[in-house]
Amino acid sequence: MKKKYIETSINFGGFYESIHDGNIDHMVEAYEYDFDHVDYKKTFQSYIGEYCGKLSSYINDEYQVDIDFKNIKLYSPQYYNYSTDVIDCKIHTNQVNSLNEILKKDDEFLSFLKDRFQNELDEYIKLYPEINFVYPFYLTEIRFKHWKKNNYFNIWHSEHSGQNSYRILNFMIYLSNHNCGTQFLDKRVIKSEKGKLVIMPSYFTHTHRGMPCPEKKDRYMLSGYFNFNKRENNTYE
Repeated sequence: MKKKYIETSINFGGFYESIHDGNIDHMVEAYEYDFDHVDYKKTFQSYIGEYCGKLSSYINDEYQVDIDFKNIKLYSPQYYNYSTDVIDCKIHTNQVNSLNEILKKDDEFLSFLKDRFQNELDEYIKLYPEINFVYPFYLTEIRFKHWKKNNYFNIWHSEHSGQNSYRILNFMIYLSNHNCGTQFLDKRVIKSEKGKLVIMPSYFTHTHRGMPCPEKKDRYMLSGYFNFNKRENNTYE
């Protein structure tokens, strides 16, 4: 029996030392509220409701598809060492299918992914043939990320977790040049250079975080995940 709704998560950056945390602080200050008396649970719930509304408007403007996010709830980890808040919700299957059909016919986007990505993935598999023992896996999550100046994801994390246990590989394509990049726990740094593609395991062996841009410029990135499951648990950002 076909599921009427698809449950998914929106990785919006969370409320821990993020632009969203800053937005709420600015609002509290603007309305001269007492920080000690703010009901953050209600505030966060209201905020993610507005966030989903704006995301829905963007999708409609860009692709002419109505997405109605339902059962919007905030999931917060017990500790912020390796993960952050995400928005759990569900979307009608027909709406998801309509958006997927449009994206699958976007020749320019698909050509970019194929030309820029497939050869690199083949080379990665040649370099680490052990990955063939966990086949099959599928590219089911792709995100475009825009970090405004002075903002970056500074939490040490890996992409595989209890909530995202289906992830096996993740990739990043830097879309802008900066004198910073991605920092790994073992002190390695991959510099953000336009067009550079990075592929790595999603596990704790590649714990990493973002770095602040010294020039305070906006940053752009395309990222995604290869998952064990083929269709469900897709994430949009």
